[in-house]
Amino acid sequence: MDLSVIAAVSIPSGRRVISSGGFDPFIKIPWSRDLPGGWSLGGRQSLFWATDHGTGNDVWESTFYIEKQITKLLDAFAEYAADHARRTDSTQLAHFGAAFKMNPANQVDLHFGFGLSHAAPNQFIGIGYSFRLDRLWK
Repeated sequence: MDLSVIAAVSIPSGRRVISSGGFDPFIKIPWSRDLPGGWSLGGRQSLFWATDHGTGNDVWESTFYIEKQITKLLDAFAEYAADHARRTDSTQLAHFGAAFKMNPANQVDLHFGFGLSHAAPNQFIGIGYSFRLDRLWK
């Protein structure tokens, strides 16, 4: 099993409509486990000490996913995610997607999902592009 800890602080930057205006620390504990046949399981437990309209709104976030390597270059996943905030309604959603690895440093993904609680979005869709920079300094 792979396990890690990520601790950070987001700083107040950007426009007021997208920034909390405060220094918001968080800790994330992601985990994953490879299984036979190209399957893997994983998830994350996170705590966010967020600023919401000038006051604290602590959030516990829990995710769980199952992933299948379809080919060497293509993966698909299904994920459940829930946010439980102290001062706002909890959100729960189902999230599905696929990622295509163009090469070891570049990936394109397509994902979609829907809310499982009234506070979650009804549906969403997205496309992303990821790239690695670690090879720049070699």
